[in-house]
Amino acid sequence: MTEPNLLRVIQAFSISRILFVAPYMRLTKSEKNKLDIIIRKGIKCALGLPPNTSTAKILSLGVSNTLNELIERANASQQKRLLGSRTGRKILERLGYQTSEQDKDTREIPKSIREKVR
Repeated sequence: MTEPNLLRVIQAFSISRILFVAPYMRLTKSEKNKLDIIIRKGIKCALGLPPNTSTAKILSLGVSNTLNELIERANASQQKRLLGSRTGRKILERLGYQTSEQDKDTREIPKSIREKVR
C-alpha cells in the first residue's frame, strides 16, 4: 500500500473511532496523552517511520493533528450542524452556547423553488 492509502486506513480505523467518543467524554490528561500516542504511532507506522521519530517533526509536516485539535474540530463541526435546525439551536441554548440572531433567522423555501431544485 502507498503512504496516502495507509494514512486513509489510519484515519478510518483509529482516528475516526477515537473521535466518535472522545469529544463527548471528560478525559483526564493522561487519557488524552494515551490517545495522542495511539494516533502518533499509527501515523508513524503508515509513513514507515521508526517509533522513535520526533513527534515535533511529524506535527511540523502537517500530516496529523493533536487530539485536542481533532476534538476542537469535531465540536465545531457538531455545533455548526446543530445550528442548522431549530431543534439544534434549542439544544445548544440549553447547553449554554450562544446562538446568534443570524442563525435564528431561517425561512422556508417556497414550494415552487423547492420543486425546481428536485
